[in-house]
Amino acid sequence: MAKSRSLLSRLVRSGRKFFESEQHKRFHDVLADYDHAVTGVAIAGHSRRIARALPRHILISAQKELRGSEADAACRKMCAALQDSTISPNALSQLNRLEAVLRCGRDGVPLPARAAVPAYEPDPSSVLYAAHMREPLLSSGYVTRTRYVLNALAEAGFRPQAATRLGFPNDLAAYKHEHLPPREEIGGTVFHTLADDGGGRFRRPVDGYIDAYAQRLAALATEMRAGVIHAASNHVNGLAAIHAARRLGIASVYEMRGSWEETKASRDPAYRGTPGFRLERRLEIQTASEADQVIALSRGLADFLADAGVPPARIHVVPNGVDTAALQPMPHDGALAGRLGFSGRTVIGYVGSLASYEGLDMLLRAAARLDANGRRIGVLIVGDGTERAKLEALAKDIGIAELCRFTGRLPWADAVRHYSIIDIAPFPRTSSPVTDMVTPLKPFEAMALERCVIGSTAGGIRECIEDGVTGLLFSNEDELVFTLERLIEEPALRARLVAEGRRWVEQERSLQSAAKRLQDIYRALGARN
Repeated sequence: MAKSRSLLSRLVRSGRKFFESEQHKRFHDVLADYDHAVTGVAIAGHSRRIARALPRHILISAQKELRGSEADAACRKMCAALQDSTISPNALSQLNRLEAVLRCGRDGVPLPARAAVPAYEPDPSSVLYAAHMREPLLSSGYVTRTRYVLNALAEAGFRPQAATRLGFPNDLAAYKHEHLPPREEIGGTVFHTLADDGGGRFRRPVDGYIDAYAQRLAALATEMRAGVIHAASNHVNGLAAIHAARRLGIASVYEMRGSWEETKASRDPAYRGTPGFRLERRLEIQTASEADQVIALSRGLADFLADAGVPPARIHVVPNGVDTAALQPMPHDGALAGRLGFSGRTVIGYVGSLASYEGLDMLLRAAARLDANGRRIGVLIVGDGTERAKLEALAKDIGIAELCRFTGRLPWADAVRHYSIIDIAPFPRTSSPVTDMVTPLKPFEAMALERCVIGSTAGGIRECIEDGVTGLLFSNEDELVFTLERLIEEPALRARLVAEGRRWVEQERSLQSAAKRLQDIYRALGARN
């Protein structure tokens, strides 16, 4: 008995010594590297507890493997070993989410086979539209695009109803306690709010969330007798829509509006090498590959999907556009120009988000050169974003703060009034994977409001402006300065570009042109208006 106690004591001391060792501390540090910024799963707060619960042989091997090329595989093995361990439910929940990030990043999200017979008699004109967010809580290009597509579907003779993602808006910190009615009409479309009592997107594995979301969409589609479930970015909406549509035996459409992982990488280049980036990229490609039809926002996105293996015959470009009947130019607001100090000046204006890839620093430097050349100009920046403070500081540093007005974000009606005093509307986007794939909405709004539009040769902008016809293109700061000088000196050129821009938007980027494209896509699925 004494010998057994002695052996047990030695084992306990040995175990305690191991857990207090540098090896164990190093493992804790490596495990913390898989925190929220890398995988979207916050496990650092649980990492020491998790490490203590691991079998020793896995703990020893995983500490080495996590630093190697098979780090994701090591984490999956670690998660599997902990399924029956006595760790807290919260820590186990985070581990399950981590395991799903790594597994789905490798294998995708499991989806059911399509039912051989529809679960009900579908109404071929009924469409269920799944969106990430909606107005009036949020205002963005995404929200505007949602309104545009829903209106285009109605214009084409369909009867769409929309649902926002499961848990919206309570999964956002700012709207944690916001109460939205389950059913609400907005802009002529019925929107459904899908409240979530299962922990939301961030408290369960990604595939578990998609499965729960799909169940709610399936119930709503059944109630509507929907013939099509149409989901807009991102893959969470898309996979839930495909899952629900297959269970019900109806068609699915995925509308890819951009590469959200590339947008994140544009803000943090290190994100490109993370499991989080790989998961998002893997699931976007899976969504586009498994939907019955795919809508791309731009030709650049369509090419990206085709290169990733999505059959080109199933990819359709439905670009951004505007309701040209509703969006009409306003007379020049001289009183507003006077209040802003722009009377008698050529106003160079930008209306939109202030993100780093918009290239507004180049616009300010070009404006400083115009000012040095004696041009009487004013610079109007309407909008907000991460770059606003930097841009205001730059304007001060290069000596043009007195020529610039930063209004911040404005209600749309006020933004249109400010457009009325803009003479030239530049879009100096920089070239990057995200800007080359995505076309912005703002140039079309500016054209519809009869502003003279110019833009950079970044891929997405090239799809918006026909050089010398609907606007002018430039490739660097010197060309931007030259283009602005030319337009200041040639008002007749400005007038010609303005007139052609409005005509082109009416023909190619109007609600009616989008309705025709959507009608063709839906008819290929058997839907009828």
